[in-house]
Amino acid sequence: DWVRPETLPMSLGIVMLSYSGHVVLPSLYNSIQDHSKFTTVANCSFLVMLAQYAVVGTFGYVVWGRDCSPLITYDASMAATEHWQFLLTQGVCILVTWS
Repeated sequence: DWVRPETLPMSLGIVMLSYSGHVVLPSLYNSIQDHSKFTTVANCSFLVMLAQYAVVGTFGYVVWGRDCSPLITYDASMAATEHWQFLLTQGVCILVTWS
């Protein structure tokens, strides 16, 4: 079995949090010129995000297997064998947090 039920709620929460940017959709809708294309653009954007999460999650599981945590940045920092790799991972985490 490749799903651990005890960690499933945490991983689903992380995925749901990543889609929480929907609160800006009304202001985006009001700011675009052609409202008829909004639904298509929004659907395509969410599909691209879903594909990106699926690829990153799959590769995280392939690399770390059952020891993969819901936070790939944690796994990457633990896998760093050189000091510069650890610093690079932490720098990426900081940049992602501030973006």
